[in-house]
Amino acid sequence: MNPYWINPAPDTDEWLHSDKVKQNFFLLVAGHAVLWIVSLCGIVFLYTNAQKTAPIEAFTSSGEPAFGIPVPTGTPQAAEKQEEFLESHLKNIFSYLFTRTEKGTIPELQNYVDGTLLAILNYKFNFVKKPKGTFSQTFYIQEFENIQGSANSGRRVYRIHGLISSHDLEGSSNTPVYLIAAVDRLAPTQVNPLGWYVTAVINVDPGEYYNKERQALIDEVTKPQPDVAANKAKAGAGNGTKAEKK
Repeated sequence: MNPYWINPAPDTDEWLHSDKVKQNFFLLVAGHAVLWIVSLCGIVFLYTNAQKTAPIEAFTSSGEPAFGIPVPTGTPQAAEKQEEFLESHLKNIFSYLFTRTEKGTIPELQNYVDGTLLAILNYKFNFVKKPKGTFSQTFYIQEFENIQGSANSGRRVYRIHGLISSHDLEGSSNTPVYLIAAVDRLAPTQVNPLGWYVTAVINVDPGEYYNKERQALIDEVTKPQPDVAANKAKAGAGNGTKAEKK
């Protein structure tokens, strides 16, 4: 049969191929759009984090991790952070100052406390003079207040109220203590780079310890009340008017 007289089926492969190419093109465009959006989000994320100060990871003396962000010096925020750190540092020293076992206090205290004072405190505040095994004495600070001096001064005075809890084989005891203590800034050392040393600790009675609060209460009670003063002024003005009329 002559093939020219045959009516073959139409070939649609070219049209189907073009539709497939068009579909793939749209998929490529959509993929590029998604990649551009993800890239833009990544650039924004990197730029935002680049503006922040990287946190610093350090370790405390006990090996615990500590994190922080450096603060520019000479700012109120830096002074506040410095004061907060110093208060915590000195509070820890006083907490360990009256903490001991049958072997005595921790040896590191000699780097933060005057040697003569440390010997006196070991004798005066050791409530078990002949400690036996399993003896422990812990000082719990309940109030720690700076009443004189600042971070830039050479001496700071603190008012400390706490509880000394002692335990041994014969029993236990809890003794409240009220202290006025002073710390001085001396030459810094490798083990004490801040240079603050406890140089004086005075044991006071509760009445003397709360003298500031008692005096404030006396001033509050004895000061003239505003309404009483106003009534007296009105009464005086009324008497003067009556006297003038007479």
